[in-house]
Formats: sequence, structure tokens, C-alpha cells
Amino acid sequence: MVHKKYTYKGGKRFGPYYYETNRVNGKVVTTYLGSSYPVERKRTALNFYLYLIGSLFLVGALFFILYNFNLSGNASLELNAKYIEGEVIGGNLKLILQEGELIPLDSLVTARYNGQEESFVLGDLIGDESVNGKFYAKNFELSGEGEGYG
Repeated sequence: MVHKKYTYKGGKRFGPYYYETNRVNGKVVTTYLGSSYPVERKRTALNFYLYLIGSLFLVGALFFILYNFNLSGNASLELNAKYIEGEVIGGNLKLILQEGELIPLDSLVTARYNGQEESFVLGDLIGDESVNGKFYAKNFELSGEGEGYG
């Protein structure tokens, strides 16, 4: 149980001073806790974790808002999960474009893996029909017009 005490010297009141009393081995033991009210440790730890989780969530939300993550101009590669050592690795390359974007037919796609680098012409990789128009890709400088994919 926590209780507080005041002391008086020269007509002035000092305190409060907080003490805790516990029964240890049949004896009452009083422990001085300080001059500020002791906060429960469990509540403090819980508040710390709530503030930490809230702060991380806020930072993550701000990161996504400020950097406006979109999938324009990005590529992903899906490799086949099973292959034999020495075999050519196969998979699917996906270019993700937003509506209105057009990439030139003769763009170079460069792949780097395990210290090796290989470049391919975009038109050789894609089997779909190309379209004519003005080249554009968000966050990239493209100029000109002609055949491309979009």
C-alpha cells in the first residue's frame, strides 16, 4: 500500500513523500518511493508500447503518402521454382504501366543476376501488338513518338 507523508520544519510544510508498506516474513517493511507519485510499472510499459506502435504506424503512413507509391514503370520477374543445375532459368517478366503510358518498342531491358548482365530489346520480349503514339512514362523523361507498348 502506498501512502504519503508531510514533514513540518519552521512552520513550513515539505512533501509529499511517498512510502510503500509491505509485509515481509511477518514484519512490516516501509520503503521510501520518492517525492513524486509512483506510477504503476505495467501501465507505463503498456503506454510505451502503444506510443511506439502508434509512432511506427504514423511514420509508415507518412512514408506512403509522401512518396506516393505507385507501380508505374516498375518490373517484376517471376522465376520458375524448379530447375536443374546448369539449365537455363526461365520465368515471366512483367512490366507494370499506368493508363496512358507508352514505352518505345526498341527500349532496352537489362537483367543482372549473379554478376552477369544481359540486355534485350523490349519488342523481342513482348508478343502483343504494338501501338503508335507519343512516348510517356510517369517520373521518366521520354520524348518522341512512334511504335511502343502501353
